[in-house]
Amino acid sequence: MAEWRGQYTTDVEAEEIIADAGGLAGLFATGMSLAGIPRTYDDPQEGDIAVISIDGEEAGAIFTGRRWAFVPERGWGAVSLDPSAILVRWRP
Repeated sequence: MAEWRGQYTTDVEAEEIIADAGGLAGLFATGMSLAGIPRTYDDPQEGDIAVISIDGEEAGAIFTGRRWAFVPERGWGAVSLDPSAILVRWRP
């Protein structure tokens, strides 16, 4: 996500960048494309990167092999998800 590094200093500015990209999935899609990381559609594998939906909110996540790890407002989380909650996924 080097494209946006240093481009914001507040949460509001970060949210504007995300909105301008069409949401977190759009922002990730641009970043992954710039990094040459391909999108994947098969079963999740350890290390896959995704945008997931949790309680109506989007979050970036990494698959641990068992759960999706992500950073919520406080701390970190790991969840098992219904496949429909995985919005888009890439495999480095």
